[in-house]
Amino acid sequence: MVSKDDFTAEEWERVLTLPGLVLGAAALADGRNVVALMKEAAAGGSTLTAEVAKYPGNAIIASFTDGSMNAPDTTSTDEAVAMMLDETAAAFALVRAKATAEETSQVGAVLTAVAAAVVEAAGRGMFGGGADKVDPREQAVLDRLSQIVAGT
Repeated sequence: MVSKDDFTAEEWERVLTLPGLVLGAAALADGRNVVALMKEAAAGGSTLTAEVAKYPGNAIIASFTDGSMNAPDTTSTDEAVAMMLDETAAAFALVRAKATAEETSQVGAVLTAVAAAVVEAAGRGMFGGGADKVDPREQAVLDRLSQIVAGT
C-alpha cells in the first residue's frame, strides 16, 4: 500500500491537487456562468466526500480533502481547462508510478465520479437550468480524463 512517505513533498502536494483540478476543469469547460459554477462545485464537493468514504484504506484518496488547487493564471477558459487537464495527467502519472494497480484504479474512479457529478449538475442556459446537462466541451473533459485514467 502506498503512503505519503512514498512521495517527495512536492509530489505529494501535486497528487493532492487532483480532485481540485478535475473539478475545476469540468466546471469551467462550458464557460464561466456563476450560477452553474456554484451548482457544479457543490456537486463535485459532495461527490468527493462520498467517494473518499468508499476507500478508507487508500492513503491518497483519504488525503484528497487536504488538497487545494490554484486556478491557472489565464483569461481564456479553454486555456485554463487545458492547463488543468495537463496537470491532472502529470499528477496522475505520479500516482500510477507509485501506487498499486488497485489504488490507482480507485483514484481514477474517484476523479471520474467527481467530474461526472460536476458536468451533470447544471444544464445549459443562463442559470444552468437547461435540459442538456452535458455540453460537448464538458464531454471532451470527461473523454480526456478517461484517457488519463486509462494511461493512454
